[in-house]
Amino acid sequence: MKFCSYLKENIALILAMICVIIAKLLLTDTCFFWDSVSLISVPANFLYETNFSSLFYPPEINLTLATLPQVYTAVVWSLFGRSLFVTHLAYLPFALMFVYQVYLLCKRFFSKQFLIFSFLFILFNATIAVQILLLTPDLFLLAFSVWCLNSLFAKKNVQIMCSLFLLATVSDRGMILSGILILYHFVLSISQGNFSWKATKTVFWIYLPTIFFVFFVLCIQKILSGYFLLNTNETSPWYEHWQIVGFYDFFRNIAVEIFRYVENGQGVIFLLFLFVLISS
Repeated sequence: MKFCSYLKENIALILAMICVIIAKLLLTDTCFFWDSVSLISVPANFLYETNFSSLFYPPEINLTLATLPQVYTAVVWSLFGRSLFVTHLAYLPFALMFVYQVYLLCKRFFSKQFLIFSFLFILFNATIAVQILLLTPDLFLLAFSVWCLNSLFAKKNVQIMCSLFLLATVSDRGMILSGILILYHFVLSISQGNFSWKATKTVFWIYLPTIFFVFFVLCIQKILSGYFLLNTNETSPWYEHWQIVGFYDFFRNIAVEIFRYVENGQGVIFLLFLFVLISS
């Protein structure tokens, strides 16, 4: 009886997970492309072919230290064979984890009247759907960051510590995002009237594993590659994107970004989502 009640109450979550599983199975022949080639495929192949002889990459790979998605992918290949089918199945648990965490987040912020709409809006947004269905490192960022948010709201310290640490091991963007979530935790505590230096000292241990890991990685990057956080080496394929632009180009980039959102319908959907959020 309780199981049937759970199914009825969470039917949107169950159907969404089924849809994601089916979509993943239909896309198992989709290869790595764009950033995924340089951020996952190439480094994971290096780890796999060298039998994990080193977690540090040669200069031609334009990366310094192996990240969680790269190591995870290479380990899966070592155990089950190097194929797209195996890789897609290996990424499926993280896609389902993201779906579940988004559902929990929506339940926290939206009334039952708008729960299904908000959940499906976030989940099947084209930008997010691509990240969770294809082979991208952003899937790990999405899964761990939303897990961390839910843990912050639920005040589950062990889960906060684990999610923050895993987020930092994904990539440089993961380290930046983990820092933002730590700052958000302080803001959240202040807004709820729970902030005090005594309480801060008590929960500081939650952040220690992440802080030590980030400090270690940044030191390794500086020693081995000569850059700090952002890869400013001219040989990096992202070198031109790290350059400081002028006043005109700065606002031009903002205008282009807004135009892209409006062009593919994201602007209208965002306004509708904002209306639902306020109405809840």
